[in-house]
Parts: sequence; C-alpha cells; structure tokens
Amino acid sequence: MAHGREIHIAQKLIDGIERQRRRCLGSGGSLDPVRSSSLQPAEGIAARIKHGPEVESPATTLSRADREPILRMNVFVLGTGRCGTVTFTRACQYITNYSAGHETRASKHGEARFDYPVNHIEADNRLSWFLGRLGTHYDDRSVLYVHLLRDRAATADSFLKRWDGTQRAGIIRAYRQGIIVRGSEWPEHQRRAVCLDYVDTVTANITEFLRHRPHMTLQLEDIEPGFTTFLDRIGAGGDLVAAREEWATKHNRS
Repeated sequence: MAHGREIHIAQKLIDGIERQRRRCLGSGGSLDPVRSSSLQPAEGIAARIKHGPEVESPATTLSRADREPILRMNVFVLGTGRCGTVTFTRACQYITNYSAGHETRASKHGEARFDYPVNHIEADNRLSWFLGRLGTHYDDRSVLYVHLLRDRAATADSFLKRWDGTQRAGIIRAYRQGIIVRGSEWPEHQRRAVCLDYVDTVTANITEFLRHRPHMTLQLEDIEPGFTTFLDRIGAGGDLVAAREEWATKHNRS
C-alpha cells in the first residue's frame, strides 16, 4: 500500500510541474534552459519510487523542497501598502526553498535597489515607483509578480489614519506633499480624497506594468485560495500549512 501511495505522490509531482510549465507558456513567458532542465528530475524520482523498495512509513512524502531546485526565479509582491504585504512576507518565511523579505532594499539607490538574490520573494510597495527599472532589470529572467489588492476604501482609510504620523518616510506624506506639489497642509475634508487618489494611482501603475508580464492578482479579503495557488505556482516547499495559517494573524493592522 505504501508503494502505491508513493507512486501516486510522484505522479502528482509530475502533473504539478507540467501545469506550471503550461502556466508559464500561457502567460507569454518562456522556459529558460535552467527552468526547462529542472523539469527532468521529477520523472527520475517517479522511476526510483516505482522500482525502488517499498517503504512502510505512512509519513513518507515528497515535499516540494525535496525536488529543489525546480525554479530559479524572483517573486515581487506589489501593492499600495496597507494591503497585507507584511503578513504575506511572514507567511512566506515558512517556505524553505525561497527567502522572503519586506522592503529589504528600500533604502538603496542605483543598481543596488534591484539586487535581490535568486529564489527570493520581496514585498515592497515602493517598487511601484520603480517599475520601469524593475522591468528592465528582470525582464530577461525568470520572474513572477504578485499584485496584492485590498478593498479600495479600506486601504484609503488605513492611510488616512496615518496622515498625521511622525514617520518621515511615510508614503502618504510623500505623495500629498511631493508627488502632488503643495506647499500648505491639506484641509481635513480633502484628505480622504487624496488617500483614494494615491490608491488609484499606484493600482493603475501596477496594473499597466503587469499587462504583458507573468503575474497573479490576489485579493486580501479572499486570500486563502489565491495564496494556495501562489504556493503551488512557485513550487513552494516547507511548512505550507503554517504558511497558510499565518494569514489568521494580522500584522501591522489598520
């Protein structure tokens, strides 16, 4: 019985890689030599299981980490901010075949701003202001973009709560004073409209950038099915149950 279960697991492994290949091709991407060559070991795993000795342990599984490296790619989680990127990063830290970080290079400039390691998941809302250079840097590499969305009004209200915050590098402060050039403070009755304008501007920037690039769109209010699909698409290994459960904890809330 254990032998049959292992064959079933191996077949699911092969089917999953094939689905991943079709998704890449269907999104207009291509399989580079590293990625296409990495599809081969799965059949070898299946052959070893089919012809190898029977293992009785019911805990025997083939995790995605066991078939590493399937991909050599970068993942960028883009959004307005106040949309769940901190929790997304915390959830991804249970993945063992990717590193994950939140605004890890936000203080850098020049080429160093885009010097992320391979097999890394980066969530950074400020990348929405560097999209041209981000594309130039990664268009010839294996990459997946995730557009993380939150309800428009809820996002704007979250920024409005931080309007009078003391953080010097706050993005809504930069937008209301520097992107929209204004020498005096906004009257209180106009502030929510400014926050909504910020949300609409960043969302439009990201949507247009992703039009012809491999991407997924995830909605924060219905994150569970989308995040599960994301884990499958990147071939994530590790404690995926804990990764999904992390979404029950609200980080940096408002």
